[in-house]
Amino acid sequence: MPYYYEDRGRGSRQKKIKVTIGLMHGDADLYGRFGAFPNPAVTLCPPPKAGRRIETCIINNPGVGIYDFAICGHTDFHGVLMKIAATVSKR
Repeated sequence: MPYYYEDRGRGSRQKKIKVTIGLMHGDADLYGRFGAFPNPAVTLCPPPKAGRRIETCIINNPGVGIYDFAICGHTDFHGVLMKIAATVSKR
């Protein structure tokens, strides 16, 4: 299971974390969680709409700590692109 984390340290100016996956072949979903490994039962990411090839998870005003993200396949999958972007507040 592909896995990634975003570490938000003290003094971070991030206003938003946006995680997107693009899926070429198969069936997989994006899961996110604060401070623990994500799973389908406990996730910050909304459930995907059937048939979608792109999934997005947005976390507004993230707190200090580690956000974990994982891609879990319901069938075999490949050709996944994962992009993580942060919106930073101006000082």
